[in-house]
Amino acid sequence: MVRRDLEQRHPLTRWTGRPSTPVEVILRMLVVKHLYGLSYEKTEQYVKDSLVLRHSTVNKWALTIKPETLQALNARIVKLATELRVTSGRNLRTDGTVVETNIHYPTDSSLLVDSVRVLSRTLKRAQQVLEGVSGLAKETFRDRTRSAKRAARQIGSTARQGRQ
Repeated sequence: MVRRDLEQRHPLTRWTGRPSTPVEVILRMLVVKHLYGLSYEKTEQYVKDSLVLRHSTVNKWALTIKPETLQALNARIVKLATELRVTSGRNLRTDGTVVETNIHYPTDSSLLVDSVRVLSRTLKRAQQVLEGVSGLAKETFRDRTRSAKRAARQIGSTARQGRQ
């Protein structure tokens, strides 16, 4: 099943191009990742002796394999492990891989803008539900996101001037 999934990515890869990492190696790495509850980066550290096995490569392989295939593979591993009494098979681990991303530092003014944006979105939904039912003015449902952003920029520039 895994071989079939991996062949879907580049259908002619079995007959053309350079030899890929063997399916058995990919399977072993994914089993190690699953059994020990590791992230892709930690799995890479466990098998560091190979230059091919980088985080992005392992991640790419895992994403190529269909979720149903991985689920069947993991179920088979758990079944074999319980039969061999390696584990009880009662615990379920989930992949909590965290990816670093650029986020803005939460200032009071940016949190205020985020709150206004969420409230505006909620009010827009409420307006659709209440449309025609109530006699509320259009002003009640006005989106204030732009004015909140403008106020946040002004607060930021004033704060920067105060530091100088």
